[in-house]
Amino acid sequence: MTFQIGSNVVVNKFLGAFFMANSYQGRLHANITNSYTSITLLGVKRSEMGSFTLKISSQPNMVSTSTTVEISVLYQPEIVLHPLNATKVEGENITWSCNATGNPEPNISWIFYGSHINTTYNPRIAFSKGRQKMTITSIIRMDSGEYQCMATNMLGNVSSRVATLDVL
Repeated sequence: MTFQIGSNVVVNKFLGAFFMANSYQGRLHANITNSYTSITLLGVKRSEMGSFTLKISSQPNMVSTSTTVEISVLYQPEIVLHPLNATKVEGENITWSCNATGNPEPNISWIFYGSHINTTYNPRIAFSKGRQKMTITSIIRMDSGEYQCMATNMLGNVSSRVATLDVL
């Protein structure tokens, strides 16, 4: 019996003995019987995410079956684009960007001096869809300070570096 993901042979059972590819040793638990097959892949890496063809072949007559499997790896958010410090003149606009990765996809929020920004109290602040961008229009001196973005998913959260806005 042979078990493969894509073109990579993972487990091969030949003459009653199992042979496992080196890259999967210690990471794969396979329970293969004449009527049932269970495969558990441990320590999955993000680079192993994606759709794969799972093919199981039996010997000696090489009857095979295949199906598509989706490998998904859940991981905490990581900020990949931090907002940057800026100096602006009163009346100008500023747009900051923040991008994060994570699975599930993280939600972005923005923070001013440690408190979440609420646009209800400041109509000059607008967010893009997904909140990856925050724009403040007609900046005033009271907008000076420390801003951060925060990325959150069910596995955790992470804050960006502080971006300081100086208004002249």
